Amino acid sequence: MRYVVILLGYAILGYAVLVPKQTFAQSGSFTKLKSQLLKSLPDTGRIHLLLQIGSVYGDSYQQIRKKNPSKAQENVFFLDSALTYTNRAIILSRRLKNSKLLIESLLAEGRYWLTHIVRAKRERAIPYLQEAFILSSASNNQRLIAESLQLLGTAFIYKTDNGPNKAILFYKKALAVYERMGARQEEFDILNKIADVYRLFINPEKALPFLLKIHRLQKISNDSKVYKTTFSISATYFDLGYFSQAIRYGLLCQRQVETANDSSFYVDISYLIAHCYRELGDFERALSYYNKGLRLDSSAGVVARMISIIRTKGTIRDIYLQQNKQEQAHQVASEIVRLANINSNASALVIKQNLAMSYLVLNDFKKAEYWFLSILPMYEKPPVNLRGLCAVYSRMAELYIKKMQFKKSRYYLTQALALAEEANAPFFAGNIHLMLFKVDSTLGKLHSAIRHYQLATVIKDSLFTKTKNRQIEELQIQYEIEQKEKDIRLKEKSIKTLTQQRQLQDQKSKQEWLIRNVLISGAILLLLLLTVVYNRYHLKQRSNQLLQAQQEVINQKNATLQILLIEKEWLLKEIHHRVKNNLQVVMSLLNSQAAYLSDDAALSAIQESQHRVQAMALIHQKLYQSEGIARITMPTYIQEMVAYLRDAYDLPQPITFQLAIDSIELDVTQAVPLGLIINEAITNALKYAFPNGRSGTITLAFHRFLQNSLELKLEDDGVGLSPDYDPSRSRSLGMTLIQGFSQQLGGELTIRNNVGLSIRLVFSDEQLTLSTRSHHFAYQS
Repeated sequence: MRYVVILLGYAILGYAVLVPKQTFAQSGSFTKLKSQLLKSLPDTGRIHLLLQIGSVYGDSYQQIRKKNPSKAQENVFFLDSALTYTNRAIILSRRLKNSKLLIESLLAEGRYWLTHIVRAKRERAIPYLQEAFILSSASNNQRLIAESLQLLGTAFIYKTDNGPNKAILFYKKALAVYERMGARQEEFDILNKIADVYRLFINPEKALPFLLKIHRLQKISNDSKVYKTTFSISATYFDLGYFSQAIRYGLLCQRQVETANDSSFYVDISYLIAHCYRELGDFERALSYYNKGLRLDSSAGVVARMISIIRTKGTIRDIYLQQNKQEQAHQVASEIVRLANINSNASALVIKQNLAMSYLVLNDFKKAEYWFLSILPMYEKPPVNLRGLCAVYSRMAELYIKKMQFKKSRYYLTQALALAEEANAPFFAGNIHLMLFKVDSTLGKLHSAIRHYQLATVIKDSLFTKTKNRQIEELQIQYEIEQKEKDIRLKEKSIKTLTQQRQLQDQKSKQEWLIRNVLISGAILLLLLLTVVYNRYHLKQRSNQLLQAQQEVINQKNATLQILLIEKEWLLKEIHHRVKNNLQVVMSLLNSQAAYLSDDAALSAIQESQHRVQAMALIHQKLYQSEGIARITMPTYIQEMVAYLRDAYDLPQPITFQLAIDSIELDVTQAVPLGLIINEAITNALKYAFPNGRSGTITLAFHRFLQNSLELKLEDDGVGLSPDYDPSRSRSLGMTLIQGFSQQLGGELTIRNNVGLSIRLVFSDEQLTLSTRSHHFAYQS
């Protein structure tokens, strides 16, 4: 668990300071920035443009890392592009001798290096940040000085040579600057970072004073983010082995998270409380919280969620084994195998490890041995995870015991024992001695078996003594905390009482002054008011009666209109539903017809007709499923249509789809022709662009272009069209449909045959005009 918390700490510390401050993710803005860069002069304006373009690439890289961490390495070129543009900004800033922009460029460069997926490369941020600190100190810019120190602290965490201690020094210097500036929120952030470094990399006990101080200040100021500090306190007590205190703060954090309505954080605290109960031996409560976390877990990305679910189910499986509930353990192990096979990408170490253990529980020794041997090199590769490798060796020994291969089992147990002693893990060592006792007894090595049993007993007694001492220490800590909280409550109560007394005195004086003035003024105004009220009373009554009658009529009309509106919406949804069902019937009829055809050309025509009908049916399905009844969300629609076509053709060679789709909604009159164009273009590419088992890539981009315009681009890197092929004179049905629907959209269609085929359509995002709506064209074969 400690190693998991440390890895989580790296992510928290890095992401908190590394996300670019500006976002230009829209491709329209990106194109505009590059266009401006080409026209810009070598001045400060160009530096700003270079930094903004670098921010676009940096933000894209961060979004990929957040949604799907396993794809971050494949898209590291986004980060390389961000570094390239930021480097150009640094060079130009030096040439123009603009100190402020040079500092900002250096900070951006350091920030991007700190986001690198390769941990060893994050140290490259240090020279840039050191120069930024020197320059900001020379200019006496307090904000830039503090930011440089803060980023330097994060950078030094990744250095192996006493890095965390140096990081603490930089964080404390940044804290002093923020205190002089009076930046309270930044002070909280730095204090949290100092506590995280102590907790994750140096000594968790040193983190507690900082965390408790932050917690107290946040409670006084009613900070809505106090639950994050409460979570850190709970995790720190867990690392120190004070599980009762960890549960106490964990349950407090749970209540605070419910108040803040942060569902994603509720998953983390559920898992932490479950770990605590498991360590205390309360398996039923542990299982309850693990299952609660599974129900709420919504990790970003399919792979990340799959890994999270398999890791948690593996823990649940091990708890059932500890309780000797073999049937439940078998059920969970079978579910893990099923989930891993569905994922089909078992490259993650967590998935491989749980597959090995699950097959061992299911007594499928052949597959268990295969997966254990596949993960063994990952653990043996430097730097060696001592506890992790020890656990793998122990599991493999258990496998060979079940296979009655006791010599192999003894070899892995001996290796595991050496690792447990090196890692100072007495719990692991005690269990290994017990297993060696059983193996040596079976092999007839009675003297060795007795020695291992004696050592296991000694370790067990030592652990029992440590547990008792820890429980006594935990009670002492709880008593000291309660006393401190009692003192704080008394002080707060005293301050509150004095404040209330002063407020009462002030209020009494104000009331006396107010009463005196009211009596004088009231006596003068009373006669006037009585006269006016009496004269206006009857007129007011008649007006109120008329207004009440009119309001009742208006309310009746509003209720009638609301009912009619609801009925209209349900009727339209029903229409779309029936249209979609009718289109599905047409597809079924076409499928039935295909069963009686043997001609390949006829079968291909039937299949293409099915794809066109599916493209229209998907439109109506989205309409009756969505809240709106006239607009289509294009990203979801296009992704589902591409997935349908890819599955329909199921080519043997790998064809990669790259999609870049803005969040755009279209009217059904535009979505239908656009969907049919995409259907035809992808169908043609899958059929003709990659012959003879050739692999390739199909790129589809749909985004806003200039003002009130949309751009659709479809490209492939296939064989392309023949040099003498003229799309404008083509009489094929597919090309005729693409050209006809482009005209119906009132768009500008461009077809280029270079490296592969490129289709580009630009059209207005406004509603279709009457003339374009009534346009018809003839199909040509």
